[in-house]
Amino acid sequence: MSVVAAAPARENLRRTWYAFSRNGGSLFGLGIVVVVVLLTAFAPWVTPFPRHARAFTDFEHASLPPGSFALYHHRAQPFRAVGPGAPTRLEGSCS
Repeated sequence: MSVVAAAPARENLRRTWYAFSRNGGSLFGLGIVVVVVLLTAFAPWVTPFPRHARAFTDFEHASLPPGSFALYHHRAQPFRAVGPGAPTRLEGSCS
């Protein structure tokens, strides 16, 4: 790109930034995007993975899709109250 062609491009960029910066909503949105990008870049330092969580996290089956292992073989049985004999309504409901 020659120096002559760079001058109109720089002027267009300056005009675009001027129009963009006059709108408060666009600056607010730009600020949100910048904060999200910075939090993403520094996520390992902002929220480090706690060392004690390794005992409670099942890394062996973490990459499996939902339902393949967790719903049928997991020790916690998160849906054990679903099925025959399970309560059909919540106690203390208004209806």
